[in-house]
Amino acid sequence: MFAAMTDIGKITFYEGVIKKIEHRRVLLQSNYRYEDRLKWNPSWKLPQTAEVDENGYLRVWYLDGED
Repeated sequence: MFAAMTDIGKITFYEGVIKKIEHRRVLLQSNYRYEDRLKWNPSWKLPQTAEVDENGYLRVWYLDGED
């Protein structure tokens, strides 16, 4: 099992987690909902590397070390 430590937390690699790969970056789909994150921590701010998908789940760009 592999996981990535990202700006929004740990994301374990399962089928469907990798959404896109471009320019040494990998877009990872999390199972965290943006609204839930705000419930846990109301002062939490969405990092610049993250986005919210059409279903309210967080996605994050992760820097891949390969050239």
